[in-house]
Amino acid sequence: MADICLIVEGAYPYVSGGVSAWVHGVIRRQPDLRFCVVAILPAPPPPPLKYDRLPNLDALHHLYLSETYSRRGRRGYSSFDEAAFDRAVDAFLSGGGLAELASVDRLIGPLVTARRTGDLLDSTLAWNLVCDLYTREMPHESFLHFFWAWRALFGGLVATLSFPLPPAHVYHTVSTGYAGLLAARAAIETGAGLRFSRQTGSSTRSTRDLPFMTLAAICAIFGRPHSRAMPRRAMKRARR
Repeated sequence: MADICLIVEGAYPYVSGGVSAWVHGVIRRQPDLRFCVVAILPAPPPPPLKYDRLPNLDALHHLYLSETYSRRGRRGYSSFDEAAFDRAVDAFLSGGGLAELASVDRLIGPLVTARRTGDLLDSTLAWNLVCDLYTREMPHESFLHFFWAWRALFGGLVATLSFPLPPAHVYHTVSTGYAGLLAARAAIETGAGLRFSRQTGSSTRSTRDLPFMTLAAICAIFGRPHSRAMPRRAMKRARR
């Protein structure tokens, strides 16, 4: 098990400078701690590496936002409650909140187990979700544009909730957006420590890219907008 799991969106170790340089420096300057990294990317394959692998980086995992799972044939899950999931997603996308995220995470479980999360993008449930959200939020905009934007964003949410969490004592995200959602999910499912650091404006970009996903689920854990605590301090708190 890693001491620290760093969650990075669209940066380390495939982009040089900025957030990536900060992440590389954090790992390099703390050789007594074991790290793993979750690199969030749009789709496979990953681009060429910009940084050499450090000795205390145990694993590099990839979360591809376009990656969901579907199978042909009849559904293999009978315990999935579509109505409850619809209500939970609506509550989360409308107002955020740690409890709302926990409900979505719990209710999607049967689909994750059955490897049928792709059904959420091609189903009556998905159509009802996007129509309801469009009618409530942007009825005067182009539905075609709204639909494809929603599908990309919701698909990323589904991929983030389906991703196998690497075990760690502390999860440290260096941006909001999908990285923040994965960290919040890790805290919910594992009870591990969680830290959030804003670096070089990455949180501004992520927030703008996710207009329907509030960050209240993350902020509810911290009790404040963000924390600049370094991973070593986070480890000390987690081990108490």
